[in-house]
Amino acid sequence: MSEIIPPSFDTDEALIAALADVPNLVDELLVKASSDALAIPPASDSTDEWTASEIVGHLCDASRLWGGRMRRVLFEDEPTLPLFDENESVTLAAYRYTPVETLAREFRLISEGIVAQLQGLTPAQWERTGTHPERGRLTLKEIVSIEANHERLHVVQLEQTLNNAAHG
Repeated sequence: MSEIIPPSFDTDEALIAALADVPNLVDELLVKASSDALAIPPASDSTDEWTASEIVGHLCDASRLWGGRMRRVLFEDEPTLPLFDENESVTLAAYRYTPVETLAREFRLISEGIVAQLQGLTPAQWERTGTHPERGRLTLKEIVSIEANHERLHVVQLEQTLNNAAHG
């Protein structure tokens, strides 16, 4: 499935379509997964690799956070965009113990809201900017592109995790 990661997006519409497709890709993987691969694992102190639920939970967190960054850039003048500790958020939310199907539904809802907000933006709105403490000044288009590629990378991670669990 690694072919789903495009190097760049030619148009705003292609970028929005790529972002909108990620929940479908997640659902396709979950439908194909074995029940063993989707089972909630026993408690563990291991933080080396995320479970399928943790990956999809992280997609929820990241989509919510990057969506908030997008809204701030769209509606505020030159906002400073907050940092995010993904591992801490995944651990605090205890996604490992949440059914992955529940998290996939949540991710779809968050994603649909972001996509709806992006549709119909003007060229000037796509060029609005905010500043990320580590990445520097970013346009809205760059922020959306970062999140679209980020989500697609985690789809590949989810596929690998489900395959490993099925053959583990």
